[in-house]
Amino acid sequence: MRKISLAILCCSLLTSGCAQKPVPVMIGDKYYLAGDNLCVKYKILPDDSISCLSKWDKVTGSRYAMTDRQVSDYIKKRQIMTRNIKNRMHMSDLELQIYNQQPWPQWQ
Repeated sequence: MRKISLAILCCSLLTSGCAQKPVPVMIGDKYYLAGDNLCVKYKILPDDSISCLSKWDKVTGSRYAMTDRQVSDYIKKRQIMTRNIKNRMHMSDLELQIYNQQPWPQWQ
């Protein structure tokens, strides 16, 4: 049972990394949220914004530069998520160690 739980945890961690979410990208001297499916490519606009393009070069909208507060909040959120993942992995490791220390049933 614990091996199944560990396998599910590992699979969920691996697949969650494949989802494309926007991440802060430094363009010039400012950060913009880009890199998701709606903003694979971009063109810099003169008003501190970028015009986002899909992978088929279709314009999907524009995005403004992130404020210092938004960048700080993003970093804090990622640190919390990383800490939570490390804690879950540590707990799974402890459960696996306990499971492996259990005596095997005696077959007669």
